[in-house]
Amino acid sequence: FAGKKMSKSLKNFVTVREYWARQEERGSGSPGDDFRLWCLGLSGRYRGSATFSFESLEEALNIRTQIVQFLMDAEEILTKGKDDKSHNCVWSQHDLQLFQSILNARRNCHEALLNDLDGATFLKQLLQIIKITKPHLRTSINAAHTILPNITAIVRELLSVVGFTDATVHAGRRQRHLLSSLNDNDGNTNATKNAIDELVSFRSRVRRHGLRNKDESLLELCDDVRAATAAKGVEIQDIGGGGGGGGSSEDTSTTTTTPSWRFCVPKQTPPLSAVSSSKRRQSPSPPLRPETVSFMEYFQVGVYEGQFKEFDDETGLPV
Repeated sequence: FAGKKMSKSLKNFVTVREYWARQEERGSGSPGDDFRLWCLGLSGRYRGSATFSFESLEEALNIRTQIVQFLMDAEEILTKGKDDKSHNCVWSQHDLQLFQSILNARRNCHEALLNDLDGATFLKQLLQIIKITKPHLRTSINAAHTILPNITAIVRELLSVVGFTDATVHAGRRQRHLLSSLNDNDGNTNATKNAIDELVSFRSRVRRHGLRNKDESLLELCDDVRAATAAKGVEIQDIGGGGGGGGSSEDTSTTTTTPSWRFCVPKQTPPLSAVSSSKRRQSPSPPLRPETVSFMEYFQVGVYEGQFKEFDDETGLPV
């Protein structure tokens, strides 16, 4: 850790409590599974030494989020296709070819574990399954009736084999149950859907008003709402325009559209209005006049300030 062997005497170690609190601050739903993924595929072979860093743990969180979001998206597609009898349930030639690739990757995962627990190769093949499946989900209208149930079963099986908890292995199933209840018009869950729809619709109207009148404060509040709902596992999707605070061009007509949102992995992001407010409080530095700066200091001030750490003693150039 930090270039030295972990030692109590050197005080260069991280406690479980410190690690857990840090991962939760970053929106991790399962810090334990983040660490499992790091041990499995990012820490090197288990017979050698492992270099711990918070950057590699951040990578582990991002990779696990990618896996969890794939399972959640797949379950949403399965739910929507559950009662749809109009599509053909016969596998296409593309389905067969894709599934053969999935089976090959699954076999590679098992062989990697048998090869002295080669976790890096296992993780690479698992992510390959997700990578080659995603485009098929967007293009195949029969995915929910043909190949998708088999692929999600394989992904969950592989995650279970290497010891991930239910938070990762069964990701999306809770949301699928809720979505099924929403579609079945269950009283309590339907009220939840209506409340989310109303919130997203109201935000959409406020956002259109802000864009039309170029009201930055309203747009920042809209971004705050989106960040807050994402932290709770509901992703609001702005159709046809960029971020709120950026003032991107968008159709600002009063035509109403169906609110667009989906369940997602909870994401912890700082409110944009807080960032913008802090920027507004900072008074801009007056521009430097080139004739007042010596060449030895040129790369240490102005737009270059803080960009470089070391400089040549003779020329002042950053090294």
